[in-house]
Amino acid sequence: MTTIDLTPTTDPSHGPSPLPTPTGPFAVGRTSIELTDLARAEIYSGNPADRRELVVWLWYPASADPTATAAPYVPAAWSSACTFLGIDADGVVCHSVDDAPVAGVGSTYPVLLFSPSGMSPLLLSAIAEELASHGYVVAGVHHTYESTTVFADGRVVEMNPAAIAGATGPATGDYKEVFAARAAVCEYKAGDLASVADELARLHSDPSSRFHGRLDLGRMGAFGHSFGGDAALEWCRAESRCRAAANLDGALWSSVGEEGLDRPSLQIVGPHAEFDVTPEVAVKNGMAPNAEWFEAEKAITLDRWETLCERSNPGYLTRVEGAVHVSFMDVAFVPLVDGSPVKMMLSMATIEPTHMWKLTTEQLLSFFDRHLSGAPDASEKKHSSIGSKVALAIALGLQLVIGVPIAASGLIMPLWAVVLMLLVWALGFVQIVRDRARPFRALVVPFATIGVWFATATLGEAFLGWTA
Repeated sequence: MTTIDLTPTTDPSHGPSPLPTPTGPFAVGRTSIELTDLARAEIYSGNPADRRELVVWLWYPASADPTATAAPYVPAAWSSACTFLGIDADGVVCHSVDDAPVAGVGSTYPVLLFSPSGMSPLLLSAIAEELASHGYVVAGVHHTYESTTVFADGRVVEMNPAAIAGATGPATGDYKEVFAARAAVCEYKAGDLASVADELARLHSDPSSRFHGRLDLGRMGAFGHSFGGDAALEWCRAESRCRAAANLDGALWSSVGEEGLDRPSLQIVGPHAEFDVTPEVAVKNGMAPNAEWFEAEKAITLDRWETLCERSNPGYLTRVEGAVHVSFMDVAFVPLVDGSPVKMMLSMATIEPTHMWKLTTEQLLSFFDRHLSGAPDASEKKHSSIGSKVALAIALGLQLVIGVPIAASGLIMPLWAVVLMLLVWALGFVQIVRDRARPFRALVVPFATIGVWFATATLGEAFLGWTA
């Protein structure tokens, strides 16, 4: 850990921002807060006594002031956030105003927790500013140790590769252990979101905070990019405070990718053509150390997106042709130095950057507007919850009752056919459990089971001579 001087300096005259101009009715304010969660150990520092400390950047609807000065895209003290990606942020501004007053006396605004991956949330300012301009408070978490972190007292915490599960390094070792480490990273990041949600609740109740009484914590969602997308979904799966979550191109390493989500999810992902090759070609090109690793990562990435979509309530999945992993970031808009590692990645994108930004933010706004601002009131939600439980109970009860005629099928079917039908019946229970996030769809399973049984008995009697 090192220390730097955070004494403010006079900013030079800045030109217009290269970022897309926010389209919402609000001006955008930006500020940062710090928190220490005494209940959580810091696992990346090497000192078991350390507690988890976080810096959070907040974008929010602000009172318009035509004379206000646009904030630096990245404050000087945080320049290392740009350096490692080869971003030349010197003199670059964004559309936000630092520490501007919150818009609308007495108005409250829904909250979106935002989790990036391996970088500062400042590097996705274009998305955050657009959401804030439409009336959302966006809390972007700088996950300590994922990249250089600068605290207000001048301490600088350098990056620890373990905080991103070695994702930027060469792929080595047992893929099961590596993938388990990635899942653990996402779960720890989800814990950061919980810590931030707690801190926002405190600020909402603190008369000295600019956000006192201004946060609608009953309308809280989450979104994230890469590992952060998994973290947002994982936090939403674990906590009732989150009403909807969105994933921007993140593979689903944690259990949410298998279990699904009992509330709305949105996924916006690229085509990931790197998985279109054979395992042999992937290994030859250095994409994976062996074929087994490649196949497992392909399944986790592509199959779990489909699984989550099917097991959310409801789920949405959009694949954006021409997008790459960094297309969601600001790197397509800001100056890049020669040799920037993201230049090659951007060269593989065929979608126009502003169109990509517009598509992403329009979908995020539509999704959160519907499932946060347009969600049912408490009585409707309670009724919906009871109805879902009743539907699931009916599906299980029907499936159980259907077992009686199937077990009695020995009167007309040979033993092998009875065993096969009992297997179908048992698999029906498995499917009902898998569809528990969509219990009304689970109601179809018993009727499908009895349909298969009836068709089997009828065809057996007609063509195989089965008789009672």
